[in-house]
Amino acid sequence: MMVNKSRTAVWVAVVLSLLAAMLLSGCNPFQEHAEQNKTDARTGGVVATHLLVAPLIIHARAGKPRNAENEAVSIAEPEQQHKAIQSSPAPRIAIIIDDMGFHRQLGDQLLGLDLNLSFSFLPHAPFTTEQARTAHRAGRDVLVHLPMEPKDISWDPGPGALMVVDTPEVIREKIEKMLAAVPHAIGANNHMGSRFTEEQAAMRLVIATLQKHSLFFIDSFTSIDSQGLQAAQRSGLPSARRHLFLDNDQDPDLILDQIVKLIALARQQGTAIGIGHPYPATLKALYRCQKTICREIEVVGVHQLVR
Repeated sequence: MMVNKSRTAVWVAVVLSLLAAMLLSGCNPFQEHAEQNKTDARTGGVVATHLLVAPLIIHARAGKPRNAENEAVSIAEPEQQHKAIQSSPAPRIAIIIDDMGFHRQLGDQLLGLDLNLSFSFLPHAPFTTEQARTAHRAGRDVLVHLPMEPKDISWDPGPGALMVVDTPEVIREKIEKMLAAVPHAIGANNHMGSRFTEEQAAMRLVIATLQKHSLFFIDSFTSIDSQGLQAAQRSGLPSARRHLFLDNDQDPDLILDQIVKLIALARQQGTAIGIGHPYPATLKALYRCQKTICREIEVVGVHQLVR
């Protein structure tokens, strides 16, 4: 017992000697936490009880390959890191629902989703006028789904479709009628058209007519040789093209997989455009999406992605 008391007395003496030396040299071992507490009180932060080493935040430019040698690196406090993450722009996607106007119940349910979808209406469909007005009231983008000639003659593009054999006057007249049939339209995209969109002169007529009405153009890109986007860009018409079809396979899980791919593409290049249709499987997938993965990004009207 005497030995233990002696050792304790020695340790106490050592600690007191060290503290006395630090105080005499002007160093306060408790000052660091005191100053941190003052800073946290000023900024409203959580009071720190120990030193925190903030991890690095690497800022990369969206859509460009990363170059580690030229990467800008900043070191931020935890609160600053959180603000930086919050303020970084979220990737943006647009989802266009084509072939609207033929399905009352499915169309109404899609219009009722808590997602900023864009809707493209077939001009001669029975519910186009009513549902286009509903979409407009909800603040959704309304497009005219222009039927155009496909390569496969077994596919019916519908009444009033633009055909390669049409004269320029007939093409203009058909487009004018289709635009007049869809109220509140701010843009247009092609329905089918794998044959028609490959014709440069024909697509120039389409673009010129849309330009007269101040409508943008989305190339549904049903053919890799489509001239639609190129014609629009050359004329200066705001335009973009579809990146993914979402529901070629009508299975909700597979459609969600396509939406995940669309989001991944948007993370790479900043934006991406997908096209879906009024299918029950698409409705189910989008209903699930609005509560899960679509919260990770910004779903915008497609007009925001044209340039």
